[in-house]
This record gives sequence, structure tokens and C-alpha cells, in this order.
Amino acid sequence: SKTVKKRTVYIEELKSDNPSLKLNAASKITFIAAALGHNRLKEELIPYIIEIIDEMDNDIEFLSKVAEQMAELKPYCKSINETYALIEPLYKLASLDQPTVR
Repeated sequence: SKTVKKRTVYIEELKSDNPSLKLNAASKITFIAAALGHNRLKEELIPYIIEIIDEMDNDIEFLSKVAEQMAELKPYCKSINETYALIEPLYKLASLDQPTVR
């Protein structure tokens, strides 16, 4: 389906070397979460986002967009454990030495 194809493209673009593709994909994190469902959000998407945050070559605008989207993921969590999974990536973003990301 179109949704699966778009989701796959956005997931791949989150690690793109092209800054504009990467930024666009970051703005679609909530779309990806909705398409994956709550179980895959916790098991796949959040660890993937953590991995991306840990990369050192992310620009400020991208990280700011990721932080913005992470703050919007709570409605996609169906349990308190899934909501707790959001803490690690949010903590990593908040601890960066970039005031605009925090």
C-alpha cells in the first residue's frame, strides 16, 4: 500500500546524507509512528531514533525537528511502558549542548 511505501521511504530518509530529505523525514515521525502502530513504535522506531540521535553528524535543525516530533508521540503509546520508552530519546535530545534542541 501507499502508506507502507511512504513509511519505508521516510524511515530510510531519517539516515540520509541529504539534509533536506533527512529534515523532511524527521517531520514525518508521527506519521511513521501511526503507520507502525504502538508495538512497533516501542520495539523498532524509538530504538532507531535513539541510534540516529547518537550519530554525531546531525544538524541542529534536524535534531530540533526530531525533538518536536518526539514530544508528539505520546498519543501513539498505548501503555505506560510504551510512554516510558520516549524518555531515553527525549533525555538524549535535552542533554545535547544545543539550546534550540532542548
